[in-house]
Amino acid sequence: MVEAILLRAWDRLDETTAVADAEASLDSAGAVDLLLRLTDSDTAEHNFTDGLLLLREDIRNPMLRARGARWGERLAAALGRRLCDDADRGTQLGWQMASLWQGALVWWAFRQDAKPEVKVRNVLEDWGRSVGAL
Repeated sequence: MVEAILLRAWDRLDETTAVADAEASLDSAGAVDLLLRLTDSDTAEHNFTDGLLLLREDIRNPMLRARGARWGERLAAALGRRLCDDADRGTQLGWQMASLWQGALVWWAFRQDAKPEVKVRNVLEDWGRSVGAL
């Protein structure tokens, strides 16, 4: 039953990501906007802490872990298309941006020194400028 519930959560995240990908502009600002659409600021603290508990189950279960890996690949590709015309470099930048996004959320959860969407946007835009992607 836990697996079925978590698979449904992955379905919902895939759907949300596909909509955000389809609606975000195809430039670096669109990459930031895409990730911000996946950051629910209204429930960030509650969702983040509960999400960490569920993440353990996703990592331990091979089917769920594979599902997460596929989502990460799609997310990195969606971000990369917006960051660089070179597909290989874009994918590399997409993975970096996705990783930074998750790290920004972790540190935000500890500090909570701004609204999550403000903190995440600032971190992502700073990174984008430092690598010449924004």
